[in-house]
Formats: sequence, structure tokens, C-alpha cells
Amino acid sequence: MLDLIEWLEGVERQAAELYGLAAEQFAEDEVLAPFFRQMAEEELWHLQLLESGLGREGKETLESLPLVTVDEETRGNIDALFAEARQRLATDGMARDAWLELVVSVEFTEWNEIFLYVLNLIRGAGREYALAVMEIDRHRSGIEHFFKTLPDGGRFIEAIHRLPGGAGEKKILLIEKEQAVARLLQSVLASVGETSIALSGEEGLLQMEREEFDVILSDITVLNMDSLEFYERAMSHAPQLKDRFIFFAAGKQGSETGEGELTQLSRPALVSHLLRVVNGVAHSDRVFH
Repeated sequence: MLDLIEWLEGVERQAAELYGLAAEQFAEDEVLAPFFRQMAEEELWHLQLLESGLGREGKETLESLPLVTVDEETRGNIDALFAEARQRLATDGMARDAWLELVVSVEFTEWNEIFLYVLNLIRGAGREYALAVMEIDRHRSGIEHFFKTLPDGGRFIEAIHRLPGGAGEKKILLIEKEQAVARLLQSVLASVGETSIALSGEEGLLQMEREEFDVILSDITVLNMDSLEFYERAMSHAPQLKDRFIFFAAGKQGSETGEGELTQLSRPALVSHLLRVVNGVAHSDRVFH
């Protein structure tokens, strides 16, 4: 988990540096310069939260097994955006539109949800985390508001809405009480479909009575009942869901088993692998290897 934090710190640092370079490039522009300065300041604040949180709590905070972890594939997708920007700066430079397209590309990936997830791991769901959630939401809404003030901003708004991750048509029920985990998984699974949140097994059962879902995803530890009991109670009123359950359980990284109608996914689960498994269940594809 420490390597994930170090990677995320590097991403925040890169973002702050790039936005700072943009502010310098457009220093005479009364619209772009303050926007990019503000963006750089916010990324530095994110970095400070991570560094101070880890320094205060220490490595022992990370001993508990997290639900998911961010694998090389997911990190690489985000790293590639910054690498491309630096390559363009080193060769032909970046014009206004390229900078704004970079903002769209990086700020509306899973990056910010990963930040909140990691912050929750090292600081807990206290006041600082709650403030960070509010700031991330304001950060993104502020970007969209900025685009709306531009004469040609509509095309950047459209680009945000066209990003991968919003077109899934399936319905997923996630049983998870940790807000940071829920937000991250909602973001990751958006390409599969819309994710509804239940905070306990009982609440999940009630939602299954009211709505139909394509996938039921749950951490066993938040059910407040045995997973088999939860499954049997769900079957009593929603038998059509018999092959739609995925349970997180502590186990060796990378191993998962399908036992009859049940799928068990080891924790911590790799984000890209989790997406593949959920997508397979949602589309009735039971082959996960």
C-alpha cells in the first residue's frame, strides 16, 4: 500500500507542476492564468494532506487489508496522460486547447476517487476526510463551471460527458459502509453501469426487494450476517439473482473462486481485475481467467 501512496503523491506533484507551467505560459491571460494557478494550489493541498497524514499516523496505519488496490494497469492509464503532456511540452509545446483537454482527461478519471480512498486509509473517515470529499466535489464542479464561462466551453463539457465510464447500462448494488470505497468503486464501475449503495446486508435486501440488479457486490464484513445467510435470504424473494453475487473476502492476492452461483473475490482486489469480474457477471460471462 505504501507504493500506492508514493505513486499518488507523485501524480499530485506532477499535476501541480504542470498546472504551474500552464499558469506561467498564460501569465498575461486574465482568464487562464488564475484558473491554472488555482488548480496548481489545489493539487499541492492534496499532496500536503497525503504527506502529513502518512507522517503522523505512520506505516502501522496501513497494516489492515484494504478492499481494493490500484494495479499497474490503472496507474499506467493515468501516468500516460501526464507523460504525453510532458512529451508535447518538450517538443512542440502545448497551446490553450491542449491544456484544457489535459484538464478534462486527468481530472475526470478515477484519480480523484483514488486520492479520497487513500486519504481515508491513512487518516480515517474524520473531519479532514469529509472536507476533502467536499473539496474534490467542488474542484470538479469548479472546472465545469469554468468551462461554461468560456465562449467555446461547451465542447469541453461535452468531452467530459463523453469520457469512458458513463455509458454502462447495467445496474449494480454495492453493499459497503465506507464512503471512500463506495465512491472509488462507483467511479471504476461506471463503464458497466449505475451503482447503488447499501450500508448493510439488511439495507441491501430491502433494495433488492424494490429494484432489479444485474450484479450484487459486497464486502462480507459489512453484511452483519453470514454471506450464505445473506445469499439465501436474497434468493427467497429474488431467485433470478442466483448467479449475480460477488463477495469480497480476505485471501491471497489474485485468487478468486466461483462456487456454483457464488463468486468470491480476494481482497485486496486489483481495480482492473475487479472491473473485469463485475463486467463478466453483469453480462453472464462466468469465465474470469
